[in-house]
Order: sequence, then C-alpha cells, then structure tokens
Amino acid sequence: MFLGNHKLEKLVYPILKLHQGPLIKFALQVPAFRSCPDIDQWIDLMANNTVQDFTLHISRGDNHKLPSRIFTFHQLRKLKLYKCVFNPPLGFKGFNKILNLNLQNVDLVPETFPNFISACPMLERLRMVDCTSFDCLEIDAPKLKFLEFHGVFRSISFKNSPLLAEVFISFSSMDFKMGKCFSFNLIKSLSCLPSLEELHLQAFALESLAKDTLPKKLPVTLKTLKILHLSDMYFEKIEEISCALCLIRSSPNLQKLKVTAFTFDVVESVGEYLREQKSSIACWLSLKR
Repeated sequence: MFLGNHKLEKLVYPILKLHQGPLIKFALQVPAFRSCPDIDQWIDLMANNTVQDFTLHISRGDNHKLPSRIFTFHQLRKLKLYKCVFNPPLGFKGFNKILNLNLQNVDLVPETFPNFISACPMLERLRMVDCTSFDCLEIDAPKLKFLEFHGVFRSISFKNSPLLAEVFISFSSMDFKMGKCFSFNLIKSLSCLPSLEELHLQAFALESLAKDTLPKKLPVTLKTLKILHLSDMYFEKIEEISCALCLIRSSPNLQKLKVTAFTFDVVESVGEYLREQKSSIACWLSLKR
C-alpha cells in the first residue's frame, strides 16, 4: 500500500516509535488498504492507558484479526472497525468507558458477543453493518440510546435498554427463514423499549404479520414512538401495505411518517385495497402533512 510516493508501512512505524506524550486518537483509513502484520506492530507501540478513539479500516482482502493487546485499551471511548475479526480473549472484562462502537464487515462470535456488550456499561451508540449473522441478537446495554443493525438475525432481545430511543433495522439478505412469528416477535421486542421514539424498519420484515386474520391493531402498542420510517416497500404487495397500516394504527402517538417504496405500473389491486381503508388512509395522510 502506498501513500503518494511513500510506502505506508514505513511511515507509520517510525511516527509511532518517536511519538512522545499521550496518544489520544488513532485512525487509519486509506483506500485499498489490506491487512498486514505491520498493523499489530503499530498497536503494540500504543500506550494502552491513553488511547480513547481508535479506527481501523481495512478496505480489501482478508479481515484482519485484531491482536489481544487492543483489548487492554481501557480508556477507549470510541471504536470503529472495518473488515476485522473481533474475538475478545477469555477473561476480558469489557471496555468500561466506551461510548460509541461501530462495526462494519466484522467477524463476531455470536455466542459471546452479547456478553461483550453487557460488559460495556457506558455504551450509548451501537452500529453493526454486515457483520456475522445472529440466531438471537441480545442487547443488554443500560446506557444505549442509538442502535443501527444491518444484517441478519432470527430474533432480537432487549434485556436492559431503558434509554434506547433510536432504532434502525434493515436486512442484507434473507439467509435465515424467519418464520411466521418473526414480525410479531420483532414488534413485541420493540414495544418493550420505554424510550423508543424513532424507528426505521425495512418493510418486508413485517410481511409475516399479513394473515387472513390480521387485526387492525397489534396486541402490543408502540406507545412512545413518534417517528416511523418504513423503507423498501413494494406498493404492489397488499400484504406489505396491510402490515404498514397495522403498525401505524398500533403507534398512537406517531407524529412523523416516512415511506420509501418501489412501484411499477400495475398497482390497481393495492389501490382498491387502500380505497377500502378510508379511515386508515385519512390517518396516514394527516400524519404526512
């Protein structure tokens, strides 16, 4: 990897070697940068009691396996990793001061990741994009205010997240067969969040709500929800429209609604369905204003 006319590896090491005083922030994000052994040498040169903000962005090639030394950075407030292997060693007691964790294309261990999250008691923002798939994603984070997840999970459980106000959930693929109860279980989990105000949800995640006996309202209510964004809807699908209306009716304090959708020429069947839902459409239109 080259930076200008200079080889990056030969530049970073002497800079870190000669650096005096505390190193508060380290960020490495270079186009086309690949995993290499030099990264571990750079991390070894960092004082583990000073680094508060650490970013490592691998752009190409294999994911970089993080050295165990990084798990001794107990002053971390912000950690951003791209294309890395994240596997804390046995006995790791967490990052007690971390506030912001951003993981993208990161290999995780689903069985131990929930324990890691619960060992970060000050965590406020968690972002996970295209990481390892989860059977059950458990979130135990008492200070968490923001969650963004793009990937695959079968179920999600919020064990202790009383401050979680913003949730963004979308799905990169449907590798897991979600089953008939996925939608309801997802909404049920979200309804247990006492501070939830903004929800961004990929629309097809609600499709399994569409049954012959789909109620006008769900048996659970999103009482605190104020902002709802449904993305990637298909206006040709009656089941998606009916699920969206059901979710809207189950959010009595909704103030702002945003829908992004794909549509084609043949939408008459959906149009007829919507005309039959006069009261729901009136509610929808008033929210959009």
